[in-house]
Amino acid sequence: METRAETPGNVVIGYARNSPPPSAALEMFDGPLIGAATPDIPGLPRPVIIVGGIPCERIASACLSQFDVAYVAVVEANQKPDDLEDWVDAVVTDPRDSQDIREAGLHALKRKRGCHAQPVVGQTTFAWRGATVDLPVLEARLVRRLAYARGAVVSKQDLAYDLWGAIDCDPGRAVDAHIYRIRKRLAKIAGVEIETERQRGFRLTLDHSAKITWPKV
Repeated sequence: METRAETPGNVVIGYARNSPPPSAALEMFDGPLIGAATPDIPGLPRPVIIVGGIPCERIASACLSQFDVAYVAVVEANQKPDDLEDWVDAVVTDPRDSQDIREAGLHALKRKRGCHAQPVVGQTTFAWRGATVDLPVLEARLVRRLAYARGAVVSKQDLAYDLWGAIDCDPGRAVDAHIYRIRKRLAKIAGVEIETERQRGFRLTLDHSAKITWPKV
């Protein structure tokens, strides 16, 4: 088992192997930090603050989608992370010491714990409560449309528009086929379901009470 640096309150500090921060940021911490890559996130001790640079989509989505993991992007003053706030929980520019990073992460954790985790849909990913699923681009478009509806029904015609960009097109069976494949991909995440509303369309439902089984570390 690796040695882990912890804040008061037993919050584990890790670093993103996918998107590492500037080396100077890691040198601020005493002792080795636990490394984190996207597949590792469900198995990390909780709660955890992950320190990184500008993140890749997968690790950003996996962190953003749950309440007990905070991603703190450490950037240098000459970096211009456009829209970075949409991808990470906190940004620290040229920190003076590790406490700057810890405090940003703790504030982010406190903020996230005050609300239900919402799903995050990237260009090719769906993430919720620590689990991440890869999706083809077209299927990600449909899931994004359903997620933005926040539980409301989305018609087949609207979903077909997201697929082909054509208004009043006949969706035929193509939307049904995509939804079938999406359901199979999302089945690995407890509490996520796409329901069929007969003659109306589909809706994405999220059961926040569904039990999460974290793998043993």
